[in-house]
Amino acid sequence: MLNKLMSNLRRNCFFFLDYLQGGIIKKSYETIKKIDSLDSNSKELKKHQNLALEKLLKHSVDTVEFYAHIKSNELSVFPVINKDTIRSQQDNFISKLYNKKELKIMHTSGSTGIPFCCYQNKEKRKKLITELIFYSEKAGYTLGNPLIQVRGNNPYTQRSKLRCWINNQKLILINNYCDQNIKRILHNIKSNSESTLLGYSTTYDSLKEYFDKNGVPIIDKGNVKGIISNGQMLFDDTRESMEETFNCKCYSRYSNEENGILGIDGIENNTFLLNEAHYILEILKIDSDEPAKLEELGRIVLTDLYNYAMPFIRYDTGDIGSFKFIEVDGVFKRAICNFSGRKLDLIRDSNGNIIYPHVIAQYFKDFSEIKQFQIIQESKYQYTLKINTNENFTDEIKLKTIFRKHLGKDTHITIKRVEEVPILSSGKRKMMINLTS
Repeated sequence: MLNKLMSNLRRNCFFFLDYLQGGIIKKSYETIKKIDSLDSNSKELKKHQNLALEKLLKHSVDTVEFYAHIKSNELSVFPVINKDTIRSQQDNFISKLYNKKELKIMHTSGSTGIPFCCYQNKEKRKKLITELIFYSEKAGYTLGNPLIQVRGNNPYTQRSKLRCWINNQKLILINNYCDQNIKRILHNIKSNSESTLLGYSTTYDSLKEYFDKNGVPIIDKGNVKGIISNGQMLFDDTRESMEETFNCKCYSRYSNEENGILGIDGIENNTFLLNEAHYILEILKIDSDEPAKLEELGRIVLTDLYNYAMPFIRYDTGDIGSFKFIEVDGVFKRAICNFSGRKLDLIRDSNGNIIYPHVIAQYFKDFSEIKQFQIIQESKYQYTLKINTNENFTDEIKLKTIFRKHLGKDTHITIKRVEEVPILSSGKRKMMINLTS
């Protein structure tokens, strides 16, 4: 009873403070909720995006050095940029209307090997808070209730105890998923009723592995209201294990540190309904800046409609996917499917065809002894397969045969047994590495 009263108090205090500051988050919440209910091709949604885009582009041309030479208000005229573009001339991307020292700095974790930081204005921060509330609610979260968040332990993930208490956030910082750390996660789940669990897909893979080895713990119904996965693809068998164990839905969310929440699945696994209130997303061809066709695999490029301090216009996220339309409650929503993680993380068969992560995952379904895996493409025909297995695994020849069948009969596959496939500082674990990219 006391916990529920405290949750209600936190929620009421949050919206009261927002009211005193003009109710910006409340208004933004109503907008994102409205846009989310509209058909992706509706005039009302297009009007919302066009007005926001026109304002952003004019602001950028007038106040941002990098865009000062552009004489058009057409999005297609603006160049496609990426982290390297921004990193090499960061000050040229910051609007002269803002004092850099007064802006919020956002750091990426450096999952691709190179850390990156960007700057955000107050309005953008309010939009981010709105996204967190709205998309967490889709996964069963209620503002003020406990949020159990598992993240990698690095300087950018630290939070003060006071901030965590105010937000009712249970922050678990770990760099490996040993049994002791798994028990820390389960202890927090058992100790906090009506909580929502937020972590990388790696977190849930490790939980599943722990349950397979030690049995499923007894968790009171209602202790977990929803589960949200960030980062890499959430495998179907991992999702099923989480939903069965915690008796709630498990969602995969598409987001990044530099922009925010771009979408969430729910209708189809790992097919992300897009946040069209705050972002315009394009999919461009893999090797050119031409638009990809519907359901054609390409580079995911976004325009952040509300970061005026450091505009992200046609920003190549480094991720790969394709567009499709899904019917949701009688309207058709644009979604990203075939989400394949980062371009650098994709491997190809000996004929140059891209192999999707979910296809790789299927190869391991008949090998329950394999706990973790990672495939590295060394060259066009050379692959190394790292596997973490139990002592009973003796099917290396069969595993090689399956991989050669799909990667090409002319390929050479080396299997290397490891005690652990390492986790990056971000808390993610790479399934695929392409050293030929």
